[in-house]
Amino acid sequence: MKNNRILLAFLACIPFAANAQQLDVSAQLRTRTEFRDGYRTIKTETAPQNDPAYFLSQRTRLNFLYTSPQFEMKVTPQDVHVWGSQLGSTNTPASFGLYEAWGAVNIDANWKLKIGRQEIIFDDQRLMGNLDWAQSGRSFDALTVSYKKDNYNVQFGGAFNQVSEKNSTTNYVASNAKVLGFIHPQLKTAKGVVTATFITDAYQANDIDSKLYWRFTQGMYTDQVFGKVLLNAQAYYQAGSDITDKSISAYLAGLKLGYKFDKLIVAGGADIVSGTSSTAGKNNSFNTLYATNHKFYGWMDYYIAFPGDVKNLGLNDYYLTLNYLHSKKFDLSATGHFFTTNKESGIQNNKELNSSLGQDIDLGFNWKLNDFIKLNGGYSFYLITSTTEYVKNTTYGNGRTGHWGWLALDITPSLFSTAKK
Repeated sequence: MKNNRILLAFLACIPFAANAQQLDVSAQLRTRTEFRDGYRTIKTETAPQNDPAYFLSQRTRLNFLYTSPQFEMKVTPQDVHVWGSQLGSTNTPASFGLYEAWGAVNIDANWKLKIGRQEIIFDDQRLMGNLDWAQSGRSFDALTVSYKKDNYNVQFGGAFNQVSEKNSTTNYVASNAKVLGFIHPQLKTAKGVVTATFITDAYQANDIDSKLYWRFTQGMYTDQVFGKVLLNAQAYYQAGSDITDKSISAYLAGLKLGYKFDKLIVAGGADIVSGTSSTAGKNNSFNTLYATNHKFYGWMDYYIAFPGDVKNLGLNDYYLTLNYLHSKKFDLSATGHFFTTNKESGIQNNKELNSSLGQDIDLGFNWKLNDFIKLNGGYSFYLITSTTEYVKNTTYGNGRTGHWGWLALDITPSLFSTAKK
């Protein structure tokens, strides 16, 4: 408490010109309790090591945002850990770091340049998102330039990554891209929004050969509201070369239709993520890049790392969702997913497999207790098939229904602001 008073006293001493400069300090403390019994992977009937798991994780963020007519700056330190994982030992892995640290120059009324560690979010996060469901989230070390005027805006930028300061070579063998570039124009319409996305990224296969393998992803997205009818559609095509130097020719397509009845929204749709057949000469498996896939392909997260989570076979996701809006502070949801592979797996281990990957059922609620405290939670279960066991590397017949439950408390207070009341 004493340290907080000192911090607030220090901030209060900083001079700010009226209506010109502003400093806002806010925080987030999000704890999530989880019960996992077949989450992300299939559990088998036997083996003590497959007993259910139960734990609590926590995200703590402190956000410092400075704004002025010419310049903006944000710094967000973050700590993420599981309760009990840090025992005060010097061997305990550090969980503290910088989630955001960027500065932005307002070149004029329309143009802005932002540089540093920042979130990059396109549309519904199908290809580029902040992965907010994960306690650690996702941010990029990048340079972005944006232009906004009336109903049109465009964002473009990129990144060049290295693991450390070097005196020679630019080798970068890591799970993320060595080079990233993107362009994202957006047009607001009378009923919604229409956007285009162009993303290129390049990977290095090893630290001996510095050759880069370039991947190109482009497509369109729209989200429209026609009275009580809701429409969301998108389509993307992927080309280039993977790190085995095989040509890429893949696609992702999605269509969602909904209708709003007073307090109930009913929606259904399909997402198609292309896969590769055993006889294909090209890589036809779409990679969802930097998406927030937890939003789309079932909360059990069986399919969030494409194309590996489906053994390159792709995914067809047919779903129906109900959302009951009890009030502005409370809502309930129920979603059922029916999954199939996009390409047939055929005979595997002397067993003929069909395309069915089973069903994921998700139930959830959101409760806004006040302006800065939210409580949400859910329960999900997954009904598996032999094909699910195959793509998840489980012995046929040993898998069982997966269950997962969670409860999260999200506290996001505003701690300090120089804004005039």
